[in-house]
Amino acid sequence: MHANVVVAQAAADPMTSPMGVPAGGGDEPRGTMGGPAPAALDAAVAAVLPSATALRHDLHRHPEPGFEEIRTLGRIREALKGIGLEGGTVLAGTGFIVDIEGTGPVAPAATDGSPRPRCIALRADMDALRMTEGNEGLPYRSTTDEAAHMCGHDGHMAALVGAATLLMQARDRLPQGTRVRLLFQPAEEGPGGAAPMIQAGCLEGVDEVRGTARWRHGAERRD
Repeated sequence: MHANVVVAQAAADPMTSPMGVPAGGGDEPRGTMGGPAPAALDAAVAAVLPSATALRHDLHRHPEPGFEEIRTLGRIREALKGIGLEGGTVLAGTGFIVDIEGTGPVAPAATDGSPRPRCIALRADMDALRMTEGNEGLPYRSTTDEAAHMCGHDGHMAALVGAATLLMQARDRLPQGTRVRLLFQPAEEGPGGAAPMIQAGCLEGVDEVRGTARWRHGAERRD
């Protein structure tokens, strides 16, 4: 779940937050994500990994192509409800947004006078490819011959739910009046889910959008 954990760190860690959480000193230990990270954040990530991995495997077993991500959307909402994040809005048929509101102290003004972002969106794509998965030895192989998560979108969604878990635990470190929007986009592989999501208002009030793709970490594949 590397992708959005890094983004969650940027929002929750006072060393790196663009939202104006007061900066700390330079003696904090460096974490497993490569940047400044308290040991407590590393421990929180380790605690989230089992549930994020289980979610990824479940989504991998049940892939759905663009604008057909009905079960996928249900599993995402179920997982978010499990961490205390309810509500949200369904957009473009199977897309979804929900905000995490900061509850911490109001952020001080930026020293250079520039405005701080009030809302950062974290994005994950949801759809699978219309193809058959050939790896019959994979214990969480796709259960359908008509779709497969071969581009890592199962991992992107699981990573974003994992990041949401960390952010919910760190809401008191996000200043009041700021929020992080979780943005789950359907149909990235086609016929195209970004435009209808934007037309439906997924970016209204958003200052920045962040997201990364999965990558191999070290010599061995990680789940």
